[in-house]
Amino acid sequence: MSRFGIQRTLWLLVVLGLAGSALSAEPTPLEKVLTKKISFNAGTGAKEFAFRDLADDVQKFEPTFAIEIRDKDFLNEGFTRVNHRLERRYVDQTVAEILTALVLRENPIPKVKPHDPDQKIVWVIAADPADPAKQIILITTRAAAKKRGDKLPEVFERSPTVEP
Repeated sequence: MSRFGIQRTLWLLVVLGLAGSALSAEPTPLEKVLTKKISFNAGTGAKEFAFRDLADDVQKFEPTFAIEIRDKDFLNEGFTRVNHRLERRYVDQTVAEILTALVLRENPIPKVKPHDPDQKIVWVIAADPADPAKQIILITTRAAAKKRGDKLPEVFERSPTVEP
């Protein structure tokens, strides 16, 4: 093998090694929390109460868990407070599934799917504005998340596959 061939092979091994380690990266602590199954009772009232109560429940096993509602994002899009939610109990669901269900309930357009552009309210994993080294959950609008460059969880991006 020529010197060029060896260098090219080494370069490919380095690139593939880096790609392989990036693909097998461990989930962050927050990503692990989102996959944990819990039971949660979402009461009636303003949206901040359901999210506050969920954060309180999760903090029992993960004290650093935090949810922040980006009120400014909602005001910029003309959202008003929604207080007409019905009480709902979530049993043996992941934290991510419960977050998704809560933002679906708060959406101004009822009964849309999470990936639908009419699902205006979303949650994202983002840096804590108060401590950028820490990750938190932000409750925000789809438009504000896009504007900031936040990565939406897959449930808000993908459309369901159609079975033949």
